[in-house]
Amino acid sequence: MSLFPRLAGGVFLILGLASSLPAIAQEPAASSAPTAEQLRTETEFRQGLQAVAAGDYVGAIAIFDAILVRDPGLVRVRLELARALFLAGDQDERARFQFERVMSADLPQAVQDNIGKFLSAIRKRRLWTLSAEFAIVPDSNINGGAESREVNLGGLSYYLNESSVKKSGTGLLTAVRGTYRFADEGRWRIQTGGGLTQRSYEDSEYDDTILNFSAGPRYLLDRGEIGFGLSGYYRWYGLDPYTLFMGMQVDGNYLLSKQVKLEAALRLGQVTSQADPGREGASSDGSITLRYAVRPDLLLYSSLDARRDAFDNDLLANDGAGVSVGVYGDLPWGFSAGASARLGKTWFEGFSDFFQTTRRDENRQYGFSLLNRSLIFWQTTPSFRYTHVENSSNVDIYTYDRDIFQIGLTKEF
Repeated sequence: MSLFPRLAGGVFLILGLASSLPAIAQEPAASSAPTAEQLRTETEFRQGLQAVAAGDYVGAIAIFDAILVRDPGLVRVRLELARALFLAGDQDERARFQFERVMSADLPQAVQDNIGKFLSAIRKRRLWTLSAEFAIVPDSNINGGAESREVNLGGLSYYLNESSVKKSGTGLLTAVRGTYRFADEGRWRIQTGGGLTQRSYEDSEYDDTILNFSAGPRYLLDRGEIGFGLSGYYRWYGLDPYTLFMGMQVDGNYLLSKQVKLEAALRLGQVTSQADPGREGASSDGSITLRYAVRPDLLLYSSLDARRDAFDNDLLANDGAGVSVGVYGDLPWGFSAGASARLGKTWFEGFSDFFQTTRRDENRQYGFSLLNRSLIFWQTTPSFRYTHVENSSNVDIYTYDRDIFQIGLTKEF
């Protein structure tokens, strides 16, 4: 099916959706005179609608974005932004995100149903995705090293080599990711995907590069999708080959309700290592995430993750699990902010004769992100993220702190 009939059908759906709502969702009470700011918003909103009618979707998106910078709680404006993004044809990820957020508002059932049809149309028509990321990453501990070279083990002092001691540095993060779907007229798709992520430093000994790839069928559901197939990655550390993973993955997402979205993934495979023969064996990991839209401008997240590395070397073999929570919201004056926390634990299998214990680690991570939606560069918004990591272990040399700052851009094509 060509793209034009799908877009035409989408236009009629949206017109029906839009007619079900008032001009501005938070309009003033009939007994009070509108303020100058409300009149400005109403005027700009109508200009945005006129731009959509004229086919100027880029202009309409800019107008609706500007209104939401001032007041992110305007449901009708966010709905019309999603409409313009959908009609633009090349911003489906943003359109999907905005449609899913606006579903949490108190909307008529007919409007909710139409939004569901738009989300289904996006899943069916989007054949490819491509994104690029660039960031400057100052890091207080690029190697996850110990605070001091001198450690006390069993009452005796030992000195670590320099590569095992905390080292700070500023890295450059570059990444390219993409997928392509081979479409048919039904619900099945064959999807291939891959990406290259590199974190490079002045001292190339700590460079970290990962090439990942996947391929397999996916089935489109009315409110989500599920897929399975080949999954793998190849990792270089310090410019040298490090590990190769080959396996299978099952993943999917589903809108459980107008406010709750479920995402889950499970991966099983085999790890081989050119750098450390003991770091080889079966490996598996999985995660499940729930996203709850409290309202269109406020989202909550929670997730559980687990992994199992059955490596040949018992000192490296381990089981791990973690729980994460997060919040993301649009604020006044164009700011959007997010905060997250994760607590994870790792249980290693082998008893170390040298340390006279079986290693146990606890990892705590706290993150904060900030951007201003009124700052647009290359049709995207620069963002700032800070992450603090605390890893505590019953083996002192594996206890460390780490502060990571990331300032950069992510471009969706």
